[in-house]
Amino acid sequence: METDEIILRARGPLVATKDDPYVRSWILLLVDATARNGLTPISKLRLHRLVYLTNCLSLLYRVRANDEGIVKYKRGPFYPVLQWHLDRLVGQDLLHVANVRHFRDERGYWMDANYTVGKLSGSVIAQLCELEEVDVLSRYLLEVTKAYASRKDESLDEVVLADLTYGDSRRAMGSVIDFSFPPDNLSAQGADSFSSLVADPAILSAGDKVHLYVEYLDRVGEGR
Repeated sequence: METDEIILRARGPLVATKDDPYVRSWILLLVDATARNGLTPISKLRLHRLVYLTNCLSLLYRVRANDEGIVKYKRGPFYPVLQWHLDRLVGQDLLHVANVRHFRDERGYWMDANYTVGKLSGSVIAQLCELEEVDVLSRYLLEVTKAYASRKDESLDEVVLADLTYGDSRRAMGSVIDFSFPPDNLSAQGADSFSSLVADPAILSAGDKVHLYVEYLDRVGEGR
């Protein structure tokens, strides 16, 4: 076992907290990435699924995830703490919310809404990206969002549910998905495995792997 893997197993999963500026920056940058890729306004449902996908694949870019565990929820990926940050960003006028709707369906009660960047977000993001770690994060989120946005609109609600980690049938509904230990992260493994399909693995960049993996999820989702 590699030394860094031992450290990862020893420290346990990273968990998002309400006092972590990195988490809030991640959410702001991700909504900005959806705007840059023509996905805004983006629904709460799709945003949480995109957060999940960016968390799972962050290992490919050596980017620190904002949360390495999630409860397998019947409505799909949802992060209560990240929703708290999302609401605070709206309160700070860095994001705008519209079309708020409350409803009940076969999966229970739900509140959905549409989010987009606010007028103040541009200058704040520019300042954040002066930090090298945040700039790397921003470019990573843009790449994953670009891959997600390349799918047809009718598949965007479901494509992430075909993810290898989330869709693993061995993980029951209501169980905790912990992908902090690399061998447990089936998503990153799946994306990385495309290297074995080409003569020279070095040809495929991390971005290529992300795009191929999202395309794979879309095809699997079509067959569900």
